[in-house]
Amino acid sequence: MPHLPRMNKVIENDIADLKRYYCQDRDHIVTLLNDGESNIKSIVNVIDERVRRFDQSTIPNSIPERDAELEDHECRDVHISSQAKYVLESKRDGPSLLEAEAGGKGDVSDSDALALALQEKVSALLLLSQEEERHLLERNVNSALQRKIEDLQRNLLQTIWVEKKVRDTCAISGFFATILFSFLSFSFRDYFHPYPSPMKLI
Repeated sequence: MPHLPRMNKVIENDIADLKRYYCQDRDHIVTLLNDGESNIKSIVNVIDERVRRFDQSTIPNSIPERDAELEDHECRDVHISSQAKYVLESKRDGPSLLEAEAGGKGDVSDSDALALALQEKVSALLLLSQEEERHLLERNVNSALQRKIEDLQRNLLQTIWVEKKVRDTCAISGFFATILFSFLSFSFRDYFHPYPSPMKLI
């Protein structure tokens, strides 16, 4: 098949494009993961700052002053504050989780309860972030592979169609070449021997 090497070359180029596209997607995903990690670290730092301010406060349940960094993350901490409030109310109604773990010995401060609630919230956020990143990675890779497979199929069908057209053209050309050769053969014979030889007539 004369066009088989060309078809192989096209497939090799498509595979190389697929690898390059996959590498680009992988780099983009790594960048997104790094950005997500930075955001999570920023949230954790804000949480630590709030815990320190809470420990330093002399009035129970007082609200610490907010600086510029805490104001930037105010929306992110709404759910955390709600859960912390729930833990503090649970402490007033009955023994807290820390007291249960300690066997009911000693008093547990409000800051410890808030720290426990914040730690649980951070763990939940980290788990949720990891799940979202994994799903995003799977969707991007599967989508890229599907697009490349479709491109390869289209190129393969186009190559097969071109090869068929070339074969048909070669067959038609060969047919006309045979007819032309036969016509030229008869023409040359009639030119050099237009009449029968006298010896054949005798």
